[in-house]
Amino acid sequence: MKIFTTRGVIASGQALEAGSVYDVSEKDASTLIAMGKAREATTEDEAAPACPPTPPPVAETPKPKAKKVKSILEEVNGAE
Repeated sequence: MKIFTTRGVIASGQALEAGSVYDVSEKDASTLIAMGKAREATTEDEAAPACPPTPPPVAETPKPKAKKVKSILEEVNGAE
């Protein structure tokens, strides 16, 4: 039976990637469908690309600069 995996799963000892169509046994197919990790494949699923589209890049936020710390000797010498 052909299934479309909605999550990464393992069936019959084989790792199946999410978003792909696989031909598995009826037993494995019914188990994965009941668990909500796969659904029966359609012709649209078979024509879909193997990997999902990548999200747009996120702009990195600048890291805050570290504050300069006075050493203990500077504080002791400055207190005299």
